[in-house]
Amino acid sequence: MNYLVWGCYEGIGFHIVNALLDEGHEVVGIDKRTEKKETLAMFIGRNSNFSYYNTVEDYMKEEDDNAFEEMYVVEHENHSPPWKQLEHIDASSRVRILPYNQLDQGKNGWITVQVERCYGPWLSTPLSTIKKQDIPVEDVISPIFKVAASVVEKDVVTLGMDEGKEHEKYDRTITRTKPFDETIKRAQEHQSQYPSYYEK
Repeated sequence: MNYLVWGCYEGIGFHIVNALLDEGHEVVGIDKRTEKKETLAMFIGRNSNFSYYNTVEDYMKEEDDNAFEEMYVVEHENHSPPWKQLEHIDASSRVRILPYNQLDQGKNGWITVQVERCYGPWLSTPLSTIKKQDIPVEDVISPIFKVAASVVEKDVVTLGMDEGKEHEKYDRTITRTKPFDETIKRAQEHQSQYPSYYEK
């Protein structure tokens, strides 16, 4: 199956791409490269199932007739998605991913997934600020896929950890797959292994 990820080198987007490629799917990734994102591009490498484009315009010049099973758009503060162009691309399911604390009323034709703060490899979350309600990035990808593949009753779906008193405020909760301390240790080891990435 074909998938499109806008923001493919942006935190969660990078992990979505890798998860889809690991399952053997074909993925089109769109993102403006920076020096920092070049590092992530090297880890995807020359995977024959991955096609990269700098902009939606570049993609549409070459592949404007593709239809996708799912399209993921990873929003962040400094890079607004080109909505009009994205809506011209055929996709059975359209999913926006944005921070939980960002006020949003949803977007017509899209499932909006609001996710609590994530941490882990390739995410720039300061480790000293992480709390137990924050989500290890490896635990959030599968729930996002499940939301994309399901029939949802409302346009905005919130995801958070199934821990503490606050879990009742989420539409869907995420169960931790590894102990909290182990996920922190893994994130610390990754930052030690790739210090230049986290310093950029």
